[in-house]
Amino acid sequence: MFATHKLFDDFLNASFQSHRKMVARELCEAFYTALDNKSWDFMSNNTNKKLGNLHSDVILEAIKGIKNEILLYGIVVITLLISSAYFGLEILKEIKWPLIILSTIILAFYAFVSHSQTIEKKKKTHSQTIEKKKKTHSQTIEKKKKILNDFRLERIERIKAGDTPVLLLNSAKIVLHLVPNNAINSSEELDLSFLRNEKVLKPIYSENYAPPITQPNFDGLLSYVRFSSERSASSYVQIFHSGIIEAVDACLLDAKGDKSILQHVIEKYLVDGLRRYLQIQEKLSVKLPLFILLSYVGVREYKIVLPSFARPISSIPINRDDLLVPTRMIESFDCDIAEVASSIFDRIRNAVPFQGY
Repeated sequence: MFATHKLFDDFLNASFQSHRKMVARELCEAFYTALDNKSWDFMSNNTNKKLGNLHSDVILEAIKGIKNEILLYGIVVITLLISSAYFGLEILKEIKWPLIILSTIILAFYAFVSHSQTIEKKKKTHSQTIEKKKKTHSQTIEKKKKILNDFRLERIERIKAGDTPVLLLNSAKIVLHLVPNNAINSSEELDLSFLRNEKVLKPIYSENYAPPITQPNFDGLLSYVRFSSERSASSYVQIFHSGIIEAVDACLLDAKGDKSILQHVIEKYLVDGLRRYLQIQEKLSVKLPLFILLSYVGVREYKIVLPSFARPISSIPINRDDLLVPTRMIESFDCDIAEVASSIFDRIRNAVPFQGY
């Protein structure tokens, strides 16, 4: 080993300029250590800093990222130099640079191929990770939709059975639910006390001659409208402690008393209601996203009527009890409510064909 050390000292004196000797010597000592220990944790931060001064991208890249390759390179060079020593220093001086250049080219090529393979492997792994995340996200959304659908069906059954926070008119009903993400994932209860005097807290349909009545109840906060001539309420909105909003109207779907659904009128009230309820949930600092569920309950044999240039057009009678619009999700309180509502209303308008079309 002593002869090998001396051979490398001669090699360093002939190959490197004086101001690089110290760095080169540290590298050679590093090679000796690597050959003994097969470990690459020995290089100090000081050595890495000095390497930055060398004008050799191959050596720098090898030391930083391709540790096995630089070990192989060192073994090859040492073997060549020791073998050449048997032929004398004169021959060594003649072949030292061709040997080093050839070894460096081989190392650089091998490092390039290895690096390319590593990049491709990382790309593949990254792509697989993204696909896995997308699949997980999709499964989470589907799971939430199932929970939401079960919640809606349970609430509709209660409404049909008359199990509502206030007695409602016995007619077809609009049922609107706004469910925040935190209501699905946790049992956290929100403070609703500051909403009692909020003007935006009113049912879907509420006119000045019938101002809403607001009061707390066991489930949260209730606001409803009851006409003076009626014992039952025509509309209510219930805010649950979880932040869920349930708005039910028993007046608008049969406003004319002939089972004609004036869809354009209903849409106006629903858009206004959505804006108010989103303002409330923003003040409650509920967690996004929000899920919107719209249902028309008890509408069998009803007709959807739309305005037209000549005369209103009417659909054929609805052939099912309930129209349950699929869940819509919004991820920002600054979203375009009209656009979101339009996608919901299109599903209602296309529920049944119109006569003459």
